[in-house]
Amino acid sequence: MGNLHKHRNAIIAWANGAKIDVKECPDGNWRQIDEPEWCEDREYRIRPKGTKKNGWINIYNHELGPSFGAIHPTREFACDFADGVPVACIYIEWEEET
Repeated sequence: MGNLHKHRNAIIAWANGAKIDVKECPDGNWRQIDEPEWCEDREYRIRPKGTKKNGWINIYNHELGPSFGAIHPTREFACDFADGVPVACIYIEWEEET
């Protein structure tokens, strides 16, 4: 059957629509890459599926500019624990790697 390409599984996943990360040197952080070159001397991975999170955050107007408070699970909770008078209370969503 011969030697299989080092990145075979990632290549197949990418061809099927998966997002691919490449390991950066020298810091070792992963970053998403749209068009992988599949170099033998680089590390690639299938981007891990993340955990979706959400919450509410208060925005304040301070002397040095806008700032924000902690992330709260509900709008009511954010309002109850506001530190002063917020300019706005906004809903946010983000994704964390699992």
